[in-house]
Amino acid sequence: MRSLKAAGKSIVFITHKLKEVKAIADRITVIRRGRVVGTASPQASEDELAAQMVGRSVNLTVAKARREPGEPVLTVEGLVVDDERLCRAVDGVDLTVRAGEVLGIAGVQGNGQTELAEAIMGLRPVLSGSVTLAGERINGWSTKRVLRAGVGYVPEDRSVDGVVKEFSVAENLVLDLYDQAPFASGLALKPAAIAGSATERIDQFDIRTPSADAAVGTLSGGNQQKVIVAREMSRPLKLFVAAQPTRGWTSARSSSSTAGSSTSGTSARPYWWSPANSTRCSGWPTGSP
Repeated sequence: MRSLKAAGKSIVFITHKLKEVKAIADRITVIRRGRVVGTASPQASEDELAAQMVGRSVNLTVAKARREPGEPVLTVEGLVVDDERLCRAVDGVDLTVRAGEVLGIAGVQGNGQTELAEAIMGLRPVLSGSVTLAGERINGWSTKRVLRAGVGYVPEDRSVDGVVKEFSVAENLVLDLYDQAPFASGLALKPAAIAGSATERIDQFDIRTPSADAAVGTLSGGNQQKVIVAREMSRPLKLFVAAQPTRGWTSARSSSSTAGSSTSGTSARPYWWSPANSTRCSGWPTGSP
């Protein structure tokens, strides 16, 4: 970008990352809700830019008081899980998450994070090992039962696994409770209760939508993510599983028949290699820690 600038080219650089815009820009224009709300120089502080972006003062540092975690809520022991091609994706994982504790799982994409989360949620079979929630083994439970046991889930691909794009915002907000009171009576839905709850959630989670009746597929990606989080956080939870919840794009699932390829964003990258029509894997992905 600096080379282009030195060659006399003009650049419009669009980002929400404050350090990048301060390092690159000569002039900064801030847009909020479709309108220009201010301009600034690169010398402006990050606090000043953030305040213009969201319309209020923002604390960019998080104060964390010392906490003493409680009893174990999630316990995973010796977990073994395969991916779609019957290649080993999770191989003997042990972990414990206690009440009041956040456990982060880091790794290059394709190193088993997806399969681990799906196994916990009952979306993928467990070959061996155990998953225990608040002392109760949940191996083999349906996803519906896991959710209703008090587990919230934000999947890594919101457009495929998180929302039904053709359904309204209100309908998406009750996808996991649509058949329970106060949203249903027997086989009949209660539209008034669903609409009333949606109005509350839209306000509480600041979901930017024309109305609760708008198709969720017409919302921006960030607001679709808010719908998912609002839905999951609006019921009593023991455990919250968030798979890459701040990802700015959704990973497309490869439609290629070539074994061992996966698509992220716009470019395909090889994660595993295996011979065609074979269920045997030859190793972990390139870039594995």
